[in-house]
Parts: sequence; C-alpha cells; structure tokens
Amino acid sequence: MTASPDDSETLPPSPETETDEAASLDWKTRLRQYSKPLIAMALIAAIALLAVFVWYATRPEAPVAETAEPEIQISERKQFTEQVERVLAGKSTRLYFFDSAINNELLEELPLDTLIQESIEAAEQTQKTAENLPQTSDSDPGEIVTNSSQRGGRQGTSPPPAKTFAKLDTVLIDQGVVTDQGLAVIAQLPDLEHLRLRLSPITDEGIRSLAGCDKLWLLNLPHCRVSSAGIRSLKKLPKLKQLRLGSPNLNNECCRAIAELTTLRGLHLIGVPVTDEGIKVLTTLPRLESLYLDDSAITESGWSWLFRNHPQLHVHVNQKHHDRDPHAHVH
Repeated sequence: MTASPDDSETLPPSPETETDEAASLDWKTRLRQYSKPLIAMALIAAIALLAVFVWYATRPEAPVAETAEPEIQISERKQFTEQVERVLAGKSTRLYFFDSAINNELLEELPLDTLIQESIEAAEQTQKTAENLPQTSDSDPGEIVTNSSQRGGRQGTSPPPAKTFAKLDTVLIDQGVVTDQGLAVIAQLPDLEHLRLRLSPITDEGIRSLAGCDKLWLLNLPHCRVSSAGIRSLKKLPKLKQLRLGSPNLNNECCRAIAELTTLRGLHLIGVPVTDEGIKVLTTLPRLESLYLDDSAITESGWSWLFRNHPQLHVHVNQKHHDRDPHAHVH
C-alpha cells in the first residue's frame, strides 16, 4: 500500500539549508547592531554639512584691495571738453548734458577768462557797428542809406565780415550734482541767459551768486533747497521771465517773495503747498501769463476763483490742464 503524504515522515533539513538560514540570521543581527550607529553618523554628517553651508553663507567677505574710482568718467570729461571746444570755436552757444554726470570739478575747467574777454570784445564790436551805421536822410527819416557812394566810400566795396566771438548763453545739466560751489562758477559766465540744473541741491547762498547775471531770463532748479530769502535775491535779475523751482524749504509763504519778482511771465512750482490765499498773491504778478503748480494745496474753491478772475492765465495742475481751465488743450 502506498503511504499518503500526511503519513509520510518529515525529512530532516539538509546541511545546505541550515547554512543559509544561519547566514540570514547572522546578517540581520549585524544589521540591527550597526543600524543605530550608521543613523547617528548620517545625522552627524548632515549637521556638519549644514554648519558648513551656514558658515559659508554668513562668512565675512575677504577684504579686496580698493581701486580708486575716478570722480569723472573719461566719457563725461570727453563730452564736456568737446562741447566747450565747440563754444570756443563759435559753433555753439550752449552746453547741454542730458546723460553725463557733470559736477563741480568739471565746471571749474570752464574757460571763464576767455569767455569774459570774448564777451567784452563782442560788445565793443557791436558798439562800433552801431556807431558806423549810415545815418537816415533828411528827406525821409525812416530811410537808411545803404549805397556805399552815399557813405563816401568807394563804389562796390563792403565792410569786412564781423568776427565771430565765443559766447556761452545756455547751460543745461540734467545729470550729476552741482552744488553752490559749481553754481558760483556758472554765475561768472557773462552771457548766461538760460540755466537748468536738475538733481542739484542749490541753497540760498548759491542762488545769491546769480545776482550779477543781468541777461538771465530762464532759471530752472527743480531739486534745489532754496527758501523764500533766496527767492527774494532774484529781484536783482532784471530780465528774469521764467522761473521753475522745487524745494522742500518752500511753503505757502514763498508766494509773497515770488510776487516781488515783477518781471516774471511764467512760473512753475513743484511740490510747494500753495493755498487758496497763496494763489491770490501769485496772481498779483503784473506780467504773469503762465502758471504751473504741481502738488499744491489749492481747493476746488481756489481753482474756481482763479479761472473766474484770471481767465487769461495759461494754467497747468500736476502737469496737465485743470478740468475747468478755459484754455485746456492737448499738448
């Protein structure tokens, strides 16, 4: 009879099987023995790496030998020199720097002596020319004698061409910082008519240096530091017609100082808190034609008063026309 599987005896494990099981148990035992130290070592390594990273990120930078930056870039000096040379050659009468940082050091290089002498000679030539103009005839006072024979000269001759003199009448500086010291240099230009200095903190002391600029008619200092006292010093400018100022030292009281500049035709105040009463003071300027006010403190009632009583004024409020301005148009 064949024995069933359940009745069959269980065979003892082979030696190979016992060896494999023993090896498996030994590996697991060792893993359990070393797992904790390995984890501890991994944590220590991670902490060490983190510490190195934090030290690297927060370490003070190694000192680097400082290289002295030139106060004036070569390109700026070159542009300045080129424009001055054009003025001296009689090819231009202005300096205009819109992207070059001009400072006091460069302005000290202006050839003031030459420009002053040229201005004197130009004035003398103009006077001589006026003295030599042909006299009007007795029969017609409005007729100017132009024929050389009538002047007693030879037929067909003409006076020699007038000499061209160097003249600098316009200075426009939109970049860089010019202080009172630099303005004092500019103020010595004998033919200065138009001056614009952006980004320049000109004070009362600086603006007083302009007292001798008897040809100056347009002054634009949008980032200055002048006060009402400085504005009053502008009364010495006989031809001043256009004034544009922005200063943290100006308040509504400056309107009374500005009202003393009776030659003004155009006024632009930037960031000055002019009130309804202040605008009434400004409109006493006898020749005022244009009034621009940015960030003022004028109310709607004040604007209504202005347009009702001074409809002839060309008014801008924050760089555009007021809704009630009868002269409003697209610029």
